[in-house]
Amino acid sequence: MPAFIQWKYRQQGKDVLNHKRHFFDNSYEIIHVLSGGGNVVCGDKIFPLEPANIYFIDSELPHMTVPSEHCEYIRSKIVIQKNEMNRLLTQIGDSTTIDTLFGTRGGNYFHLSGEANDRADGLFLSMKTDTTPMNLLKNVLDLFLLCKAATAAAPKNNCGAVDQLIGYINNHFASNLTLDALSKTVHTSKYYLCREFRKKTGMTINDYIKSVRILRAKKLLETTTDSVSEIALSVGFINFSHFSSAFKDSCGMPPSAYRKKAARPVS
Repeated sequence: MPAFIQWKYRQQGKDVLNHKRHFFDNSYEIIHVLSGGGNVVCGDKIFPLEPANIYFIDSELPHMTVPSEHCEYIRSKIVIQKNEMNRLLTQIGDSTTIDTLFGTRGGNYFHLSGEANDRADGLFLSMKTDTTPMNLLKNVLDLFLLCKAATAAAPKNNCGAVDQLIGYINNHFASNLTLDALSKTVHTSKYYLCREFRKKTGMTINDYIKSVRILRAKKLLETTTDSVSEIALSVGFINFSHFSSAFKDSCGMPPSAYRKKAARPVS
């Protein structure tokens, strides 16, 4: 696998992964926003999606971007293998950059000044025009150092009950989660919570719960020999047919077919 899994410069409009929780194994993701608004959900944290913000995400953590208007959302993005980035930083004797940029829970963001923002855009442009491995690594390292030197992270987006609820669902997805019980857990009106949750994430609470369960089920199908019915129960689906239907709706195939596809060696 190449060191750079994916990179895009000034991508505009809808992406298949917008509003959809996803992850990449063994990788870091960097997103530089040039235009648009909305939120970035990373694990149990919600960040504001704003121009001149740059986001550092440990891609093994489920995350998603939630742009408010797809047509206005312009961003540059790079996904790089963790071991390659860590090797490079070790070579130059830098042991603090990863913790500084990605934070303690796998995600962080910074707001760049006008000059620093232009510099970041120039680094992404250089990666587009010269895709040799050495130039890509050099520009990513320069991007890391540019953001590490930023005066301060943008103020945290305080989403209150929604933040709390996301964290609770992420940790208790296998339990029987009802809207009544969840609203009591975060001490908020059920109707207010549903409205604010959809506003911040672009999803209903029930759809979010289902996405967390399906994402976990995919991981178990890829990495264990547990039966499909055992996996369904372990991620919170009491009814197997409901699990199979929800999985097929999300992934385009039944769980058993997904497991076979995941086990198939890449040619």
